[in-house]
Amino acid sequence: MDVLRVIGVFCLLLACSVGPVEGLQEDTSVAGRPDFTAFIPENTLAPGMTGTVSLYLVNNGKVQITGDDEFEQLVQTARQTTVSVSAPEDSPITVKTATTPVGMLPEGVAGPYPIRLTVAEDAAPGTYRLAVDVEYEYTSKVITRADGSHRFVERSRTQELMVTVVIENQSRFTVLDVESDVAVGETGMVTLTLRNDGTATARDATLLVKSSDSELNFGSGAQSAESFIGTWQPGETKRVTTRVGITSDALVRDYAAEVEVAYKDKDGLSRLSSPLSIGIRPQTGQQFTIDNVSSTLSVGDLGTVTGTVTNTGLTTANDVVVVLQPVSPPFIAHSLAVPVGSLEPGESTQFEFPITVTGNATTGMRRLSATVEYELLTGRQTSDPFSLSVAVAEKQDRFNIEPVNATFEVDSDGILVVRLTNDGAETVTNVNVRLLAEEPVSSADASTFVSRLDAGESTTMSFDLEVSDDAIPKTKAVTLAIDYEQADGTMRTETQQVPVEVVEGAPQQIPIEAIGLAVVVVAAAAVWWYRRR
Repeated sequence: MDVLRVIGVFCLLLACSVGPVEGLQEDTSVAGRPDFTAFIPENTLAPGMTGTVSLYLVNNGKVQITGDDEFEQLVQTARQTTVSVSAPEDSPITVKTATTPVGMLPEGVAGPYPIRLTVAEDAAPGTYRLAVDVEYEYTSKVITRADGSHRFVERSRTQELMVTVVIENQSRFTVLDVESDVAVGETGMVTLTLRNDGTATARDATLLVKSSDSELNFGSGAQSAESFIGTWQPGETKRVTTRVGITSDALVRDYAAEVEVAYKDKDGLSRLSSPLSIGIRPQTGQQFTIDNVSSTLSVGDLGTVTGTVTNTGLTTANDVVVVLQPVSPPFIAHSLAVPVGSLEPGESTQFEFPITVTGNATTGMRRLSATVEYELLTGRQTSDPFSLSVAVAEKQDRFNIEPVNATFEVDSDGILVVRLTNDGAETVTNVNVRLLAEEPVSSADASTFVSRLDAGESTTMSFDLEVSDDAIPKTKAVTLAIDYEQADGTMRTETQQVPVEVVEGAPQQIPIEAIGLAVVVVAAAAVWWYRRR
């Protein structure tokens, strides 16, 4: 009986041990991972440059447990891959390209991926390292179960790689300025200002300028021009002038041209710089506009016509004069030419013409005409005429009178004070203001004189004024006559009325001292009368 029990337990243990062993033998696995290296084939840079290098990735996938080809390729493939390139903080190289998504990368070479870099102007020649971080997801293992199903083990990984770039002494050129005086349908000169921003001397340098536009040519219809420069030191600036022509059917726009510098380096090897793009814009005839025209003209008065002249051409206009064309009555122009000096392209300035409108003029809109004169190398030029629309207003009071002290009591006298302002556009002289008083007011000093009153100037004037005892309290208009001399010597008179406020006088009260004196007198009289009895 005991023997049978031992045999049963043994068989049971044997059965339990056999099951798991058979399961491990039936499952199969394939394991591996991607493995990247990075390189930049053309890795030569120059101080001060901004450019792009091409980055390549090589996936040398590793298979750790072999199996089906399909699964071996799977475990070596990177998915959702991104590439980031960076430079150390103390590096003269700055990486301008952000993280770049590159997707699925199987085994093999991938790229190129453009990486934009900037090199400091003062970068020292030498070899520099850049960090390349490759982040991806992958399947690290594929387990095939006995029943034919699969289990996939997913992982993510970041590989930190390094690439090198080399900063060399090189010549590098920058176009600083392009000056041109050529006009449509003519030939002229274009002057280029360039600088060697590299760190190496360019020897036997020659400037090459090329145009691919048939409307822009060099010299006698050629599409390119060459100018010998010679030795060109680092940091040195050169100015090169060449003749250009613009066809008569060309538009006023920027015409593209390319500039290259052919030179020899320190080893005597011929080199050609990267092409630099420039724009050459032809000029048209000088152009102006006149706008913001306004006027202060009124019948029988001196006013002004003002406006703004703007140089809308492409070059500076010298010795500019705005000229008013001759006028006829009712206008009298006191100046027909207003010099405004030189005007840069786009610059504006104001002009002003003093004009008198005769007294027999009618109100309304009128048209005047003006031109713009300016100086060129070929002589004095005149623009097409501009029409100036101006308004002539009704005759207006030249003076404005404001009461300062104009309140008087019935049966009183005082000083009437007014403020006189010259609202006209010109200075007046010999101004005599007369107070024309009528009952119930009168004046013993009814005239005030001012020798000169400029436009916009004010002065205070005083007049003696008496109000009779039979005046009625109310506001009364007092007339002022203003005699004055205009700038042309003509004497004129203008009358205006000023409100004067006549108010009731305060009731008179008997002083207490007088009352006391009266009481004393009455008492004394009473005593005297009593004693006489």
